[in-house]
This record gives sequence, C-alpha cells and structure tokens, in this order.
Amino acid sequence: MVRLLSVLLLTTATAMSARAETLRVAVASPFAPTLRQVAPLFEAATGHHPLVDAASTGTLVARIAKGVPFDLLLADDAARPFELERRGFAAPGGRFTYALGRLALVSRRRDAPPGPSALTDDREGKIALPDPGAAPYGEAGREVLVRLGVGDPARLVVTKNVATAFRLVATGEARYGLVAAALVPQGEKEGIGLLWDIPDTMHPPIIQQGVVLKGGKQEALARRFVDFLLHDPAAMKLIAGGGYHLPPAR
Repeated sequence: MVRLLSVLLLTTATAMSARAETLRVAVASPFAPTLRQVAPLFEAATGHHPLVDAASTGTLVARIAKGVPFDLLLADDAARPFELERRGFAAPGGRFTYALGRLALVSRRRDAPPGPSALTDDREGKIALPDPGAAPYGEAGREVLVRLGVGDPARLVVTKNVATAFRLVATGEARYGLVAAALVPQGEKEGIGLLWDIPDTMHPPIIQQGVVLKGGKQEALARRFVDFLLHDPAAMKLIAGGGYHLPPAR
C-alpha cells in the first residue's frame, strides 16, 4: 500500500513537472528587482517559472535581433518595443505599457541640500545623466535641468544608460545623478542618498513598455504573465512600491 502511494505521488509530481513551463523574460535592469519579486507570485499561482534575464534595454534588443529566444521583453522605454513591433519581432497585439518611471536626484554628498537647490547652488559638481537621445530617463533629466536653468554642458557626464549614470555617482566620478527612482534602494548599499524625488510635472512621462515576442516558445504563457503583471493586486503593489507609477489604463 505504501509502495502504491509512493508510486502515485511520484507519478503525480512527474505529471505536474511535465506540465510546468519556463517563461524567458528579458527585463531592463532597473525593473529587475521588482520583477524578481513578482515572478514567484506568478509561479505560485500558475506553476510556471519565469526565468529573468536582466540587462540594459539596448543590450536585450540586440540579443533579440540576433535570435536569442526570449518570450517577453520588459523595456525601460516605449521607443524600442515600438521598434521591435515595427520590425516584426512582436506578436500581434503584444505591446503594452506596464509602468511609468519616476526620476530621482541622488548623490553621495552628505552635506548636499535636499531638493533642486543641490543642483542650482553647486555650480561645479558633475551631473551624471543618461543619454537624452536614447534613454527616457535622460530625456526627462534634461527637461528638469532646463527648467532649473542648469545648462553648463561642462557639468554633464552623459552615459549610455541609467545604470551607468548611477555607477558614476557610486564611484565618485559624478557628484550627482539623475536616475530611476527604482535604483534608490540599491543606493543605500553604495552610500548614495536620495536628494530629490522629482515631481512628474517637471518632465515628460517616462513610459515603460513591454512586448510579447513573436516566435517565442511560450507566447500564450507570456500573455498570461502580462495579464498577471497588469492586473494582479499583489503584482501591482510591488510595481508601485518599486519606484514606479502604475499606468492609468490597465
């Protein structure tokens, strides 16, 4: 009897394992910590495991173009998901907005005043800024600097992406950084403090979109994950608590 029960349990477990599927999710690095909290919730609810691969959006798009078999991309902008759709990499109706980014001013300076005066009073400190022509956080940061009248190009250290801007603050190569608010918790480990949670009214919306990829092995599962990400209350709470706003149209 015991042996029969063991066989039944093993058979059931094997069947469940066979039905479980792995979803390959490419995600922009700043959103990765939030996604890694959402992933086990999805697995607990569905039995399917999201495998998270984090890098800069540009790096991930290049991998997709070379044929790396991701099922889903979560970018930190809207331009590159749109471009993937235009080039035929997106599944029909597979592009969506999952978050609105928040911009933050950070620094390692202990004596820096909070708020915009950190930038306006200090006329020499270098400011790390993602490339405004390639990164939405950079475009937003440039708009903030224009509004504040901080226009000396010699003060700007333009970086490839928001993660690099953050690293320059960590290494001391820049005194200030205009970065994703999602990186602020990481800054505590690096000795970086939040100086200013920049109001959304000071810059264009930072729209972060994702795209279900055509040709992925798990397109149906990817769409199921997107629905979970956009509508599950616990997932939405994690996104809001991870340094983002939820998009108005869910």
